[in-house]
Amino acid sequence: MAELIPFPARLRPAPAGERLPLALVALEAALARQRAAMADWQESLAALDGSLAGLHASLAGYRARLAQLGTGVARLGDEARRLAAWGER
Repeated sequence: MAELIPFPARLRPAPAGERLPLALVALEAALARQRAAMADWQESLAALDGSLAGLHASLAGYRARLAQLGTGVARLGDEARRLAAWGER
């Protein structure tokens, strides 16, 4: 779940000469947090990819078994019709 990062509150106004270095430090910290968030997001995407691959494999197996079942049912239907026709002679 995404974490909201609050904007830091200023305790006291910084003198004009200190604002840029402080802003750069804050920017570096924000970028570090952003890099960590991106790494977490990429890990989550990799886990999702693995889950989807497993789901795909399961569904492919299920589909193959259904195809086999369909073939068997069709064969039994043909046999039942053949026997019904034989019984009506």
